[in-house]
Order: sequence, then C-alpha cells, then structure tokens
Amino acid sequence: MAEKTTSLSVWRPSDQWTSLFSHTPYAPALWALLFTPDETLMASTRFGAEWPALSAEQVVADHIVGYQSTAGRAKERLVARLDPIRSFTESWRAFSLTRALALAIAGLPGEWPLRFDASAVTLAQGSRYADLMAAAVAAAARLGTAPPTNDQEALHLLLEMVHGMNPESPLRAPPLPESRSAFLHWPREGKLVDRALLGAPEYCPTSHVEQMTRARHQWEESW
Repeated sequence: MAEKTTSLSVWRPSDQWTSLFSHTPYAPALWALLFTPDETLMASTRFGAEWPALSAEQVVADHIVGYQSTAGRAKERLVARLDPIRSFTESWRAFSLTRALALAIAGLPGEWPLRFDASAVTLAQGSRYADLMAAAVAAAARLGTAPPTNDQEALHLLLEMVHGMNPESPLRAPPLPESRSAFLHWPREGKLVDRALLGAPEYCPTSHVEQMTRARHQWEESW
C-alpha cells in the first residue's frame, strides 16, 4: 500500500519540504479545500532534473501529480469557502474538522509554498487518479464560486470531495432514495472519520500544535 501514500507539505527554507499530514491510501477529502483547479503540480515540476530518467524508465508521460499553492492563499480560500456552509447543521458536522486543518497552517508564513503531493499514486496507477483529484478540487472550489443553498447541496459537494480524493474511502453515501442524511452509513468511530477527512498529522508549528491536537480530539469525541 506504500504506493498509495499522499502528503500535504510545506516548504520551509531551512528544512525543504516538511510533511504536515499524510494519508494512505490516496488522500483525505479536506485537503481539496486548500487549492484551486489551476494550481496543478506536474510530475516534471515535482521531480525536476530527475524526471527525464524517471519517466523514461517507467514510460510515463508528464502528468498532474498534485496541487501547489501558498500557505497564505490556502488560508484565505479555506475561510471563504467555509463561511457559506457554517449554518448547515448536518454538513457542518464534517466540515467543522477544518478547524484542525486551519490551525495546522495558521502559523505558516503566507509566502511559503504548500503542496499536495500524490505523485506516488499517479506513478503507480496512471492518470485516472489525476482525474479524480481534479473532480474533488473542482467540487471544493464550487463552495466559493457557487455556494450551496442548503444542507443537501453542501453534502453533495462534500461527497464529491471525499470520493474524488479517495475512491477507497470508508465514507459512503446512503443508498437512494434515503437522502435525508449522507452520514447515515458513515462509521461511528470519530478517529476513523477524522483520518478519512484530514489524514494523519505529522508536523504542526509549535505555537499551534496543542490547539490543533485539542481541536481534533474534541471533534472526534463529539462525532
């Protein structure tokens, strides 16, 4: 399963790329909220000088392997996309975990690059996952460009993000016509849902690590 590991990382001038969160398999849904569809990360950019030899060895054409922005832009769009859905009780149960995500990036200088890296998955499985990621990021972007007007619309976008980022996600939509709540068939274990939505934390700026950890635990307990 190692080939399905993804990461959300920040470029620290002294340490190069530092992983904030990781996930196996594929990626968790909430990372999609940090990026826009035009912020694609290409394999040739991700691997730099290593790419010609790597692509020749695996006979792989240049392709999208993730998304890259800056911490500042990610913070701004996270706030803007969440504002319209805070009043939707059912969908906000899941989206409120973004508080932990916001705390994890809050202490990062705005100009530092932020990267969602799924290169291991796309190199192992081809371009299909790139298409799924694109669908998830596009759904997240619609929260800002065409905000949902009710809980069901918000849930629909959330499920697009969930299954685009991770086609093997344990978070499943209920069978139709049972559409009142998309969470009827989600696991009751808060830690499992936390992992599926946010991933495993690896690094958080010291000034926010306790707050982020507390936010995650409170969310898991209330789930």
